[in-house]
Amino acid sequence: MTTIGTQLRKFRMLLGLSQTEMAAGIVTESFYSKVERDKSAITIDKLVAILNKHEISLYDFFNVFDQENLPQLILRRNMYEAFNNRDVKKLKELKKSVTKKSVRLKLELMIADIEGKVSQLSLTIKEELEEIAPKLDFENLEDFWDLAIFMPLFSFEKATKVISNITAQFTRLDFTDIQVTISLMNVLILYLNRCYEEDCPNEAAVALKLTERLPHNFTIFYHLILRYYQALFNKDDELAKQIVDLLKESGYQNYIATLPKGEK
Repeated sequence: MTTIGTQLRKFRMLLGLSQTEMAAGIVTESFYSKVERDKSAITIDKLVAILNKHEISLYDFFNVFDQENLPQLILRRNMYEAFNNRDVKKLKELKKSVTKKSVRLKLELMIADIEGKVSQLSLTIKEELEEIAPKLDFENLEDFWDLAIFMPLFSFEKATKVISNITAQFTRLDFTDIQVTISLMNVLILYLNRCYEEDCPNEAAVALKLTERLPHNFTIFYHLILRYYQALFNKDDELAKQIVDLLKESGYQNYIATLPKGEK
């Protein structure tokens, strides 16, 4: 069966390129090697960037695939973009369009999380979600989206273990892939939210400290969200209000609605 990895290898060989040359400037050689061996999945954005860099026709590359593979890659990207933007309307639209049960369950969890209704999910749905929940083994993770999605379903103890494992594996993470950074930011923000709900400022301080080690290739938006949580834990209501006002001016109303308020 043809895969993204086998296609990349075929075109790389046709071009006479090494894995280092094929991946240069887009993903690390080690990550690219895993993609070719189908050990890791690559985001559609990074894949298209590699193909464009080496002037490989998208039609020629994808022509051998059946009708499901490319739509699945696009669906995955759209799901994560909508979740990152806390766009419930978009997630609900996507849910109507999918038939695969595991994907529908993930979308249902995303929607419930944004709407603050995770606790209202039925026992059956929670049990089904537990069956597809990501393991805490980071060896084969290409990004942290699944951990971000399932964070609200984890116990606080398990969520804290996620942060501990990320800290321990931090130097091995591939931050040349922007999706690694963005998905990790989502994990940390959702964990900070849990810390605030559980009134655990010490654990929050550990997560905030970890954000200082992240590369500065993410937007000022994330900096504002992190400062907002710092303001909450410091009980600085004035700063929290200023940040919310700035987010409103920048058009992040959807996201603001999901943030905890300052009255605890």
